[in-house]
Amino acid sequence: MIELDLAFHSELYRASGNHVVLNVMQTQWDHVRRVMMMTLISQSYRKRVWSEHAAIVDAIVRRQVSRARALATAQTRKARAFLTTSLRERGQKRHRES
Repeated sequence: MIELDLAFHSELYRASGNHVVLNVMQTQWDHVRRVMMMTLISQSYRKRVWSEHAAIVDAIVRRQVSRARALATAQTRKARAFLTTSLRERGQKRHRES
């Protein structure tokens, strides 16, 4: 699943034609892969991610640039919130156990 998610994002970067973004992201894949692993471990979140990706692709295909941008931004914010909450909960659990 992580490889599919990386492929999705890589293809978006390639399709943008922005080689700087593509090159920068390629140097960050190890870090991005760890984040993806943490978020995609949750089955319910994983299903939501695939639905969000489908909506982004649909907007791109329909040339709805503003919609695609808004969906991508929303997905990034949701992923960040999910990851932050997960890390906070893990930290609190470890603190209680120690």
